[in-house]
Formats: sequence, structure tokens, C-alpha cells
Amino acid sequence: MVNKLNCAGVSYSYPGGPFAVDGASISIEEKSLICIIGPNGAGKSTLLKGMAGLLSLDQGDVTVDGVPVSGLDSRARARTLALVPQFLDAVPPLTVESFVMGGRYGHLDSWRRADKPDYEAVRAALDAAHVSDLSERLLGELSGGQRQRVLIARALAQEAGYLLVDEPTSSLDPEHQLGVFGLLKGLAESGRGVCVVTHDLNLASQFADR
Repeated sequence: MVNKLNCAGVSYSYPGGPFAVDGASISIEEKSLICIIGPNGAGKSTLLKGMAGLLSLDQGDVTVDGVPVSGLDSRARARTLALVPQFLDAVPPLTVESFVMGGRYGHLDSWRRADKPDYEAVRAALDAAHVSDLSERLLGELSGGQRQRVLIARALAQEAGYLLVDEPTSSLDPEHQLGVFGLLKGLAESGRGVCVVTHDLNLASQFADR
């Protein structure tokens, strides 16, 4: 069986509103980078949240490697799926390193504190996202583009098999846009399944498998 994140006939409506996602089907296989493109309000971000198991779907199923995402507890889901939001609803008063360490949630429990492998995973994630030099800075001190790269670093620290990334380049200059997509492509080539929502047709055509 080919390992993949699979959505079949997924529909979701916000309370009192029409369907934000209506009958969507998509599969994200390992070693692939998939881009979802569409106008504002088309339901792209909602679909990512549904794929990540953060919404109670009206219809359809989401499975990861054949297992229903809805059946995973929060820690197992964090080890399997990493969602990179477009922005933070609220900026916590944390340093970059502490915030990225939060990505290790799925690997820790109440009996085990962060140890050497966790710190190594965080350092590797900071390096990969090119934010090591910001590790001691507070999140609130960062620019929008810097904060976006920190969000990617936190997702990388999860070491999840599938990455769901919502408009990762919206606050970045052209050089860093290419850098982020190059990073995501490299992660796909190394074995992860990556799904990116983007408005940038040029980047999508350059890096996406589909």
C-alpha cells in the first residue's frame, strides 16, 4: 500500500453558512509536493484544517496511511500531521526557541521533559528554516516574514510525515519565497508528503509535482 494522506468527498460548512468545502477529494503521497490554488474564499484554508483533523466534517473521510485522522489522539496526530498556518491568531510571549520546542508536543508527555533528541530536533528545524539567529528573540519582536519562517520551523520540529502549509510566502521577499519552496521541495524529496496553499502560480509551476 502506498502511504498517503487521503481526503474523500470532504464537505464542511461553518454554522449558519453555506459549504466552505463541498465534496473535495485529494491525496498527498509521500515524496510529493502538491499545491492547492484558488481565489480568496474558495475554502483552501478550511480544507487544510479538515485534512489536519481540526474540524468536525459534515461529510467525507480523511485517512492517513489508511487510518482515520479522526481516530488519532492529539499527540499521535501531531506526530503524523503538521499544519503551518498563514499567521498566528495571537502572538505568545515566548522566545523563538521555546515556541519551536512546542512542536515537540507529540513526542513528549507528562512524564518526560525535553531532552537531548528534542533539542537537537529544534536546532535542526531552526537551521532548516534559516532562523537560528533568531532563537533568543521574542516572537513579538519579529517581522511578518521572520515569524512565517518560525512557524515553518515549529512544524519541522514535529518531525511529522505530512506537512500542510497555508500560504507560506505571503510575507516574504522573492529570495526567501524561493528559499521556502526549495525547503519544502527538499522535504518532499526526502520522504514527506507536502501540501501547500499558494496564490503564486510561478512558484507552484516551478516546484509542485501536481
